[in-house]
Amino acid sequence: MTPAQHTKFYFPNWLGTCRRLGWRMESGRLLSPCGNEHQHKVYAAACMIAAKEHRAPVIDDLRHGVHVVALGCDKSSKMLNNRELDRVVSYMQLMVDETNIKADMCLDNPDIKVREALVASIDKMIIPLSIIDDVCRKSYREIYASPHWKYLPIPVLRGLAGVLRDMKEQYLAESRS
Repeated sequence: MTPAQHTKFYFPNWLGTCRRLGWRMESGRLLSPCGNEHQHKVYAAACMIAAKEHRAPVIDDLRHGVHVVALGCDKSSKMLNNRELDRVVSYMQLMVDETNIKADMCLDNPDIKVREALVASIDKMIIPLSIIDDVCRKSYREIYASPHWKYLPIPVLRGLAGVLRDMKEQYLAESRS
């Protein structure tokens, strides 16, 4: 995880989760009202983490408890890769709202977040749909149904993003000349 992801994505999600669940420290004691099954699992993991050090759980134990439950092991938030980060944040969302279908689906199928990121990176390039459609028709005609480039398989989307990035860089280089 990059430092920017850590400070601008991970921790705001964590702090928002704590705020919405009412998790806080008061007079040196953890106040963590437990509601749904996901919160109970995290609290149990936090108690186990704290017990290893012969103390009561604190907020940071809850945070690491999310890692344990979402990933199956404890891991520093700074060492999370993008897929693990998506799992942890999806689990936080389920703790807040266990009916969050998108978060539940993302836990079951991590490729959803990968697809979203690829589509977002292509959208950020601000390339007209006609050009994207033309590249897809020429390069991926066997599997492409116009204009639904967003539903191409993930490896193909990665390739499409690379081709479009190269095209844009070449266009910008030629326009500067």
